[in-house]
Amino acid sequence: MATVPNRKTAAELAVPAIVAEKISAVVRRTRGRRLLAGAILASAAALVVMLVAVGIDWALVLFEPAQRAQLTSTAFLVMGILALGCLLLAAWRRVTRLEAARCIDEQIPQLQERWTSLSEFSTTTAAPELRGSEAMRRKVAEEAATMGQIVEPKQIRIGREMRAACACLVVALGLWIGAFLIDPGQATVLVRRFLSPASAISLTEIQSETGDLIQPRGSNLKLEASVLGRARSSAELSIRTACGPAVTHTLALLKGEKPRFAFPLKNLEQTFAYRFRSGDGQTPWHTVTVADRPSLKSVDFRIIPPAYSKLPEIRRSGLPKSVKTLQGSRLVLELEANVPLKSMTLQGENNVDHRLSADG
Repeated sequence: MATVPNRKTAAELAVPAIVAEKISAVVRRTRGRRLLAGAILASAAALVVMLVAVGIDWALVLFEPAQRAQLTSTAFLVMGILALGCLLLAAWRRVTRLEAARCIDEQIPQLQERWTSLSEFSTTTAAPELRGSEAMRRKVAEEAATMGQIVEPKQIRIGREMRAACACLVVALGLWIGAFLIDPGQATVLVRRFLSPASAISLTEIQSETGDLIQPRGSNLKLEASVLGRARSSAELSIRTACGPAVTHTLALLKGEKPRFAFPLKNLEQTFAYRFRSGDGQTPWHTVTVADRPSLKSVDFRIIPPAYSKLPEIRRSGLPKSVKTLQGSRLVLELEANVPLKSMTLQGENNVDHRLSADG
């Protein structure tokens, strides 16, 4: 029973306080650095996963918000799994006091492996005769304690986890920087779509140049749309009437100063709604209302000759094909349409338009 306390005393004497304290500091600092490296690696993995997700969105041009929301949710789930794995791996890979002592001796050759020897003396279960004499262990302990001042725990590095994690983060950031340098506009839109998948954010912005119109029956019309952002090589034009389902037409991109799509329509007979769609962008439904041309219900055509001529007034209930009159005569024209009109214009010689005023 008397030998057990003696062995404890020998073990305590084998590791001086300054040596034990600095080894513990190195162990704590290494654990912290490994956890930090795990967090940095998790951040790099998250950036790569996000880049892959926006790349999928860019390649597939996801139109439905539900599809984009699913992509974002999956990406965040993968990010969480990778982050948890990195942190658990960092926490699981613990450094022992003996491993820390060996690294200290390797990085500070002046110690001549004294700290490693002390750590082995304190942890070995070998018989006393195999551990060397107590005087020798005391001598090693004294020398190790004396040289303890040259050991700075902050300068001791164990493993290459931090360097590898930082390298991965630099690579991930480099990929993102490259994406923004190639096309900053699309990269910004893709990030916004990823972070807010339910919002109406599109890579391709298409706008109807025709808009809502009222067209005369039997007239011709060209539906046109312009494209901003990522121009696609084709578009779809959907036209629906009150008589049936929408009909879709495939359009080819017309190149020029401004990318656009066009579709001609001839001999319009009925009102319809239309919408352009290209890539992940689409216009709202626009309406082209087909109306009959207004006709003249009544015409009062009068020419009043100059007073000196004493000629009678010329009056017609319609528009004559031609009429001759003296210079200085006055024309009075009253027209009534079969439907209320907002405006009426009379076209004269040389295509000069005369806007008529309404008479209550």
